[in-house]
Amino acid sequence: MKRFVLKCIVFFVINLAFVLLLYITNNNFNIYNHAITESNFLTIPQNANYDFIILGTSHARQLSVGERQRLIEEGVGMNFMNIAGSGLGILPEKIYLSYFFQRQNSVKDVVYVIDPFVFYSPQWNEEITFDNEPFRITLLSALVENRFSTNTIMGYVGNFLRWPPFAGFDPIWDNTSTSTLEKEVGLSNLKEAIDREHSALYPDGFETSNFNKYTAHLKSIIDMSKSHGARVIFIIPPTLWDFDPGKQTTKNLLINYQKSDGVGFYDLSGSLKNPKFYSDSSHFNTKGAVYFSTYFLKQILTETRATKP
Repeated sequence: MKRFVLKCIVFFVINLAFVLLLYITNNNFNIYNHAITESNFLTIPQNANYDFIILGTSHARQLSVGERQRLIEEGVGMNFMNIAGSGLGILPEKIYLSYFFQRQNSVKDVVYVIDPFVFYSPQWNEEITFDNEPFRITLLSALVENRFSTNTIMGYVGNFLRWPPFAGFDPIWDNTSTSTLEKEVGLSNLKEAIDREHSALYPDGFETSNFNKYTAHLKSIIDMSKSHGARVIFIIPPTLWDFDPGKQTTKNLLINYQKSDGVGFYDLSGSLKNPKFYSDSSHFNTKGAVYFSTYFLKQILTETRATKP
């Protein structure tokens, strides 16, 4: 009797493991949008076509918060996918873009809203966390292959073990309040706030070795995009900052790529200085996101398609 019970338990465990493996490796999960989730994996469909895809940090992610993506698509007259995320550096964005193409999606323009600080620290790259992502074997393999830190990999594996059981398969909901989305930045102590932000964004200073390492990954993004028939556009985003210590080196690099690889490059860092468009010193509120997209991004995409069909 004991042997029979043991065999039943073993049989049940083996079958459960098999079912879970199929579930984890299956690509046909429910697809959500950034109005309800911070996950990128759960928003990337299969066999879809887009006018453009946006990469970047939270400065780019803000274009899809709440109802903004719908408003922007209406204003620009184009549909887009957003795989940006808070603090996401060049290496994690390369992984997301690769997954986008692996799922047989196509896009006309890859728009990288690029912040200079992503070149200067592993904190935004190998050490970034993926707490917003459900557990997927595909992503785990990419983290190992691209030599992400042990803490990042083990933290991501922990997503599978979240309570309640299998919560790691579910979307992580975006709880950003409407008041946060619509607020306008206050002008008092703005300079002090900007100084604090710069200090946080460049935790490892300005090491040339870091810059060169992530430059190589950026070149991979350019090559990957072009191999899938997409044009590449880099935009340094508008902020209320008067100075960004990493901007000039980044700008020189992108100008060189403009010459050598034919990418588009636009430095818009000083193009929108009205505080009414921002919720803090560098992030758009809804009014700013729609204005930027309608009067800047749309023109850039239109010009790019006219000169590089």
